[in-house]
Amino acid sequence: MSSIQHYEMKMEIRNGILGAEEDLGDCVDDLGKIKESTAVVELREKVNEVKIYVGGCGDYVMNYDEVLSRFGEGNAAVNYTGLRMANLFELSLFGSQYLLLFFLFCSLYRLQRC
Repeated sequence: MSSIQHYEMKMEIRNGILGAEEDLGDCVDDLGKIKESTAVVELREKVNEVKIYVGGCGDYVMNYDEVLSRFGEGNAAVNYTGLRMANLFELSLFGSQYLLLFFLFCSLYRLQRC
């Protein structure tokens, strides 16, 4: 999928979310026209909360590539590379020590045979 198609798909999703957000705003306005009661006020507050959450989802859709690169895939790739380099360093350090011990034991065995 090309980046243009990817962007168009994100815009289509974002437009759908914007439509839902507008519909929720209209619902809040219509609830404001109804005679005030405790139930209507609570319902209007809940619908307004949902509208805020839906708006946040739209922002996430447009910026999820950046979010993933900051907190997900990007850090995972860096951490994997760092872990791999640390493992290579430890392997070379401990490998050389084991090799030295092997040669010392071989030398000791050779001295005992003489």
